[in-house]
Amino acid sequence: LLLLAQTWDAPTAERLGLVNRVVARDELWADAQQMAEDVALVPPLTAEAIKRSINGMLDRMGQRDSWQLHFWMHQFVSATPTATSRVEARRAGGMAAVKREQGGAPADRTE
Repeated sequence: LLLLAQTWDAPTAERLGLVNRVVARDELWADAQQMAEDVALVPPLTAEAIKRSINGMLDRMGQRDSWQLHFWMHQFVSATPTATSRVEARRAGGMAAVKREQGGAPADRTE
């Protein structure tokens, strides 16, 4: 997901587990409000216990160290001459420029 720079429609995002559910735009506020009301019914102590349990499990799997390593690597790679030389072209062309570049075209190429 991180390397492909793809975009997905809502049903695909739902199928991939990137969103809880897909609702029509005109139903979004009401659906979000209902979800918030349902979450608010969870007793605070229960919510805290669930959060601590999940975070503890992820930390034992190395999540905290993995995030720190990912951040360091991102900062390092983003500062290389290759990356910095492409920043302006990517800014000017947006995601379309990134996709063209990934397809083998120079980042600053316009169509």
